[in-house]
Amino acid sequence: IQRQAVASADDLVASYDFVGVTERMIESLVVLKHKLGNLPVCSMLFSTAKNSSLRQDGFSHIPLAQQPRIVQRIVASKEFRENYSPDYDLYAAANSALDKAIVKIGTDKFKKDAAELQYFLDEVSLSCRTLAFGAHDNSDCYWSDNGCNINCIDNLCARHGLGLLPQ
Repeated sequence: IQRQAVASADDLVASYDFVGVTERMIESLVVLKHKLGNLPVCSMLFSTAKNSSLRQDGFSHIPLAQQPRIVQRIVASKEFRENYSPDYDLYAAANSALDKAIVKIGTDKFKKDAAELQYFLDEVSLSCRTLAFGAHDNSDCYWSDNGCNINCIDNLCARHGLGLLPQ
């Protein structure tokens, strides 16, 4: 809980031990891995359950480039940028903090860890396919439709001889 006003987006981000960026999920997870004591890759695996780009019900997310021109003009306007400048500033500060954390880990180590995570996430995607948006069996989930395919992920890790806890 913040007890005093934060002067800037950079100050706000700096007040946390970790801030991830959704659009940079792999990078964020690798940084989190190091912040938490070099977690094993199996502790970071997940399967996508609510990816709107996979929806088949006609309600997929429409990229900005495919939005009507009026929407594109509004988003590109100075007024929009000014109205949402705190959001833009926070997003930039989070990205900057993530970049600095990657440098601190070391480029070679980071790339190796990111490649390993991506490899196993691809394995999860192939081995633990979820059904269409909102249509999967919740019995293999931590709660409702959150954290699904846990048994499949655990089995995948066991097949590769990977543990869930740090060595």
